Amino acid sequence: MKRVIFLKVGGKQLHLPKLIGALIIFGALFEIMYSAAALFEATDSISAVNACLSSATTISEISVCQLQAKNALNIFPRFSQTQLNSRQIFMPLAEPMVSMLFWLAVFVFGVLLYKTGKLYLPLEEQIEEESEVPPRRATKKKTKKKE
Repeated sequence: MKRVIFLKVGGKQLHLPKLIGALIIFGALFEIMYSAAALFEATDSISAVNACLSSATTISEISVCQLQAKNALNIFPRFSQTQLNSRQIFMPLAEPMVSMLFWLAVFVFGVLLYKTGKLYLPLEEQIEEESEVPPRRATKKKTKKKE
């Protein structure tokens, strides 16, 4: 037989779930803003590298554009490229977008925790029933007296 015990965290004076929810919201907002800034930085760098590649005519200008792309976006365009392809554009944008979506989900969890104000942790306990046979009484063995 299983029994579930609900452990309540917090009470009338202590609002621990609300405090945890507020801290999660606060941290998630900062991380969302950081991810948005990284996304804008990546798009600006992509525009700059594309402009550099399209205007480059000599090998030295192309190598400057390649160095710029390597430092800013961690990609390496080939000498024959006049602009970045879709994979080279998607790779630097993917990490900030995924990070932003993850922190948005964490933010929603923090809001739910803050709005609920109560947190119940279900603890499961396994109970095994014993058989109905009453336990035996311990009997003393009689020893024979030696004569």
